[in-house]
Amino acid sequence: MNKLDKSDKVELNQYNIQAYKPVIRTVSIKPDINDKGVKQVNFSISKKITKDGQYLGVGVGYDIKDKRALLNISYSW
Repeated sequence: MNKLDKSDKVELNQYNIQAYKPVIRTVSIKPDINDKGVKQVNFSISKKITKDGQYLGVGVGYDIKDKRALLNISYSW
């Protein structure tokens, strides 16, 4: 068996693979701690826009306490 010297160069034949999902779906629930219930319910969907994992998304929700609809736009990296 040959020993490596500190001056020897070693070549690794490997590929670093990063797997990003093409679409991410998120459901979130915001609790109302004071009333011990649910304050908001939200759903969002984000689509991958670059190869390095940047996402652009839209979401909708409902604020139960204030009785109003919500809309959001998101960017993730």
